[in-house]
Amino acid sequence: MLYLYNNDTNHNPLLNNRIYPRNKGIGKALCAAILESQPTVSVLLGSRDPSLGSEAVQSIISSLPSAEGRIECLELDVTSPSSISTAASRTKDSCPQGLYGIVNNAGVGFGRSIKETVTVNTLGPKRINDEFMQLLNKEGGRIVNIASASGPNFVAKLADEEKGFYQDYDLGWDDVQRKMEGCWYQPDYDNTGEHWTRSEAMSCYRNF
Repeated sequence: MLYLYNNDTNHNPLLNNRIYPRNKGIGKALCAAILESQPTVSVLLGSRDPSLGSEAVQSIISSLPSAEGRIECLELDVTSPSSISTAASRTKDSCPQGLYGIVNNAGVGFGRSIKETVTVNTLGPKRINDEFMQLLNKEGGRIVNIASASGPNFVAKLADEEKGFYQDYDLGWDDVQRKMEGCWYQPDYDNTGEHWTRSEAMSCYRNF
């Protein structure tokens, strides 16, 4: 996860954000790219493991000295409502000017239960957005949800009637949640069934 805030109040807020991605891979690279291209931006790098997050921060500073003082680690576990609430409270105290960007990048792939996958990939971003929305700048603030193509690819192969569920943007969160909970209780009889149910659950996140 990644949050952005602007150090230059006279600068275009659309280009100055506080970011909050993960501590490795795409999230880490995104932090470095933003810090390098936007000199007035500061970044909060969210990490479930603060030691790993701090290592990522130091790694970025080592390769990009200009990031010193503009990036810090924020302990955050997207599977824990209390952790999210605590992180939001700390962010509010440290960023009185608010956030200009929220990037939801935390995610897991196959090899876990349906419920574990949905808790991170779907409920995680939902909880983050609900908690941090109050801190988002109302003029130009942005939320970015990063995901793979697995969800859309799965939906593309469904029959039209079932595909309609995922493409109906009039559906509310309650509809999505009921769909996900229905997936949780479908038995995974074999690898095919396991892939199907997990992909369907993840598709809720990819398409809403």
